[in-house]
Amino acid sequence: MQLFFHPDLSSPSITWEGPEFHHATHVLRQGPGMTIHLTDGAGRLARAEITHLEKKKATLVIRELTEKPAPSPEVHLFVAPTKQIDRMEWLVEKGTEIGVAGFHFFTSYHSERRVIRKDRLEQIALAAMKQSNRLHLPVIHPLIPWRDALVKAGIYPVRLIAQAGGPTHLTALAATKAPVALLIGPEGDFSEQEIQEALMAGFTKVQLGEYRLRTETAALIAAALIVPF
Repeated sequence: MQLFFHPDLSSPSITWEGPEFHHATHVLRQGPGMTIHLTDGAGRLARAEITHLEKKKATLVIRELTEKPAPSPEVHLFVAPTKQIDRMEWLVEKGTEIGVAGFHFFTSYHSERRVIRKDRLEQIALAAMKQSNRLHLPVIHPLIPWRDALVKAGIYPVRLIAQAGGPTHLTALAATKAPVALLIGPEGDFSEQEIQEALMAGFTKVQLGEYRLRTETAALIAAALIVPF
């Protein structure tokens, strides 16, 4: 199934324009009478027919609309971005494919990167969602300071911080159905003060095994151990 994106599938007849429209009609040569499959990134899947086509937009009539619940538990990755931004792009792509609900980026004491291109990461997430035929688009959150990330992560019922040598392996907690916030530190790890602040905020230390992993590898493995996919 070739999947396309439309932000609003609430009406039986919709107008379609922009890059997705252009790719479908100008590159793939979809035209009147043809069927298009669309998702709004919020769990809805529409089977729609192109009823009218113009140069810069089309009218589509939704013939069938279904809805799929989001993966449970929701996993929200809180990650200190790596110096090489292509590693974060890889994480967003692969994390989207397995069903991560949100990517929250923060700066910490040992951070080597303090700028991200949120729009670029959103485009990568959108492409990965369509490629994997998922119906839920993860939210890409802006880069924020460590303490703001700690407060933001504190709203989730299950709060975990990845630490080499932690007392509990993540698999022991992977059966939860409650939304999870998972903190992944930078290449230089969290500072001792940051670890203590997280523990005081109700986070539980978890480890992923005896080997030292890169930030993006640890984040993806941790998410894959929790998200049902």
